Amino acid sequence: MQNRKVRGLYVVLGGIIFAILPLSVALIASIFVKDAMNEGSSSFGVLPWSTFITAPIGAVAVLIGLIIGFVNLVKRKS
Repeated sequence: MQNRKVRGLYVVLGGIIFAILPLSVALIASIFVKDAMNEGSSSFGVLPWSTFITAPIGAVAVLIGLIIGFVNLVKRKS
């Protein structure tokens, strides 16, 4: 029973990390590379555009993890 609860939590955390990963990589790269957020002068500037793909997939993963957690909570109460 405890294993399923932890699995739902991992799905939620993985979905959040997957959703913001391209944006956070570009922001971290901007610390080390001058003008990293410019699409014309750095390849890191293109990474935030990938968030348009990863954010919906991550949101679906978060939703699935919350559903798993809710189902486990309901089963636990019964």
